[in-house]
Amino acid sequence: MTTLILVMAVTGFFYARFSRLEQKQKLADSDAIARAVATYVETREMGYVNVLLSYAGRFRFREAVGRKDRAEALVHLRQLQEAFPELDRPFLVDPAGVLWAAYPDAPQLYGRQFTHRDWYRGVSREWKPYMSDVFEGARDQALVVAAGVPVEWLEGDGGVGVDGLPTWYGTLGFAMRRAGDGVDMDLALTGDVMMPAGGIVVRPPGDAPLRAVVVNGKPITRFTDAQATVEELPARVRLIR
Repeated sequence: MTTLILVMAVTGFFYARFSRLEQKQKLADSDAIARAVATYVETREMGYVNVLLSYAGRFRFREAVGRKDRAEALVHLRQLQEAFPELDRPFLVDPAGVLWAAYPDAPQLYGRQFTHRDWYRGVSREWKPYMSDVFEGARDQALVVAAGVPVEWLEGDGGVGVDGLPTWYGTLGFAMRRAGDGVDMDLALTGDVMMPAGGIVVRPPGDAPLRAVVVNGKPITRFTDAQATVEELPARVRLIR
């Protein structure tokens, strides 16, 4: 009996030690993955910053900004958006935070001041490039999700996601992955969010137009080729192309 107990104790010791080592290895692997993703994201962000800086250095663009020539500025903003659609909606404000040009054109917003926004406070602090938190779109009064997510991030089985994302309306979580034949996508939206007037706008990566959108098992009609509007949480969304 003593020998049996001793064997069981030794076995238990090695099992517990193996479990701890296995857990440490999993944590190390997760940490390595997290670091790799963080490095990738940082590299992409810096790439976008460099793109914006290169456009800001264009002579004709600088001249248009100096004159507040909206027509000429819109030419450059359109080229920027078409060349880098993941940048979403380029716009220009003056040093006082007043919006005077945006692409697509948004006359209803011109003249509005945005000094209260995180991105303005961040840029004007030292007048240097700044990465802001998620913010509400002024035109739609909506939260925009997944805009700018590289399609390569969906190649893995787990897709891409984030928890506890701070917004003006509360914390939001989302997870997106490929579905079906790999063209469609599944999106899960969670969090403690007060739904904005314009809903949650989903702009999935990829060029194929949306043909249908299903939210919590029911088809919706508020979608275009490039985006869908979700008006309930939690939500399981199927984006069909």
